[in-house]
Amino acid sequence: MNRPFTSNALGQCLAVIGLVLMLLLSNEAIAVAVPITQESPLNIPTSPAEIKQGEIRFYQNCAYCHGAKGIGGKSKKLQCRDFEGDYLFDTISNGLRRGSQFMPPWADTFSESERLELVAYILSLRTLETCL
Repeated sequence: MNRPFTSNALGQCLAVIGLVLMLLLSNEAIAVAVPITQESPLNIPTSPAEIKQGEIRFYQNCAYCHGAKGIGGKSKKLQCRDFEGDYLFDTISNGLRRGSQFMPPWADTFSESERLELVAYILSLRTLETCL
């Protein structure tokens, strides 16, 4: 026997819709509070030669996990992503642990300028033709 739509069911539906709207609006408020652009105090290289050095270092040390040209593999892809230079420098320097995945810190392995070259190369991956 089919029961007509009761006010209790209607109240539950409205409560769920209200909860979803609250979550959406609260995320919107959070997104507005975060600055869109930040100026980096780092002196990230921009010359093709320094970016090329970062690419060489990337292939020697990072491609095993992040894939050739940052396409991903054991770890997340780096291509076509809108990273901040400060975030990349901090992650390369201090490492990162997410669940069972672990990226080692490279501060004791690479000089500051070498880590900045890596940052410059990774930032260049967001402008590949496949990203446009």
